[in-house]
Amino acid sequence: MTEKNVDLEKIYDKVLGFIKDLNPPTIEEHRDKYQIISPFKYEFPDKKVINFLVDTRIGSKWIETKCLLLFKKSISDMLEIEPILHKKILEANFNYAEITFSIDNEGNIYAEADQPLDTDFANFKSEYGSIVFAIDLFFNKIIPSISNEIKKVDTYNSPIYT
Repeated sequence: MTEKNVDLEKIYDKVLGFIKDLNPPTIEEHRDKYQIISPFKYEFPDKKVINFLVDTRIGSKWIETKCLLLFKKSISDMLEIEPILHKKILEANFNYAEITFSIDNEGNIYAEADQPLDTDFANFKSEYGSIVFAIDLFFNKIIPSISNEIKKVDTYNSPIYT
C-alpha cells in the first residue's frame, strides 16, 4: 500500500471495528482527525483501579496506538529519578520485543504499539494487548524498582499529545 493510494476512511472503519470487537466501555470517535480514543480499565495487584487513556490514530503509513501512563508532573518533585526512569524504560524497550515506551515533548510517558495499515484483527489484538503487558511491567516492576513515591494516576480524562 503506497502513501498515494491510502484510503484513510476505509482503514479508520476497519480499526474502529477492531476496537469495538475488544469491547471497551466507551469509544470516542474523531473521524475528522482519524483518531479513536478509549479508556483502558486496569486493576493493580493492590486492587486500585484506574483508567488509562488509549489513543489510536490512523496516519498515511501507520496505525499508532499510545497509552498515557505517567505525567511528567507526577515526578516533577523527584527530578533525580527521571534519568533512572528513562534508562529503565529504554532497557525495557531493548529487552522486551512487544513493548515500546515513549516520551512526548512534555516528558509524559506512554506505552505504544505501531502497526502497518494492512494489519489484520489478530495482529491488532496482539499489539493492543502489548500495551497491557507494558502497563504491568511499568507499574509492577519498573516503578517499584525506582521509587514508592510515584503515584498511579487516572489518565483517561486528560489531553494527550497533539
